[in-house]
Amino acid sequence: MDAHVERFFEHGVLVRAPRRWDDRAAVYAYLADVVFETPDATLSEAEVMERLKPLAEDPISVRRGWIDMRLIKRTPDGSKYWRAPRTP
Repeated sequence: MDAHVERFFEHGVLVRAPRRWDDRAAVYAYLADVVFETPDATLSEAEVMERLKPLAEDPISVRRGWIDMRLIKRTPDGSKYWRAPRTP
């Protein structure tokens, strides 16, 4: 974990979401990389939450933030999630 991102974590858990957009984007991208270990991983909502709970005090907000930031995509019914393709 890079020092820029690390300052928002205590003992490996995100304790507060950054206010600045760039910081939030970096933290949420880091968490998405940890939860979705491979670029082609497709996870159920339960799997996403199971992997995210130990990493964030408010995992639901992080999951919603991922969608808002277009870091991950999901099926219309919210049953499957995957990492959005990255653009350079």
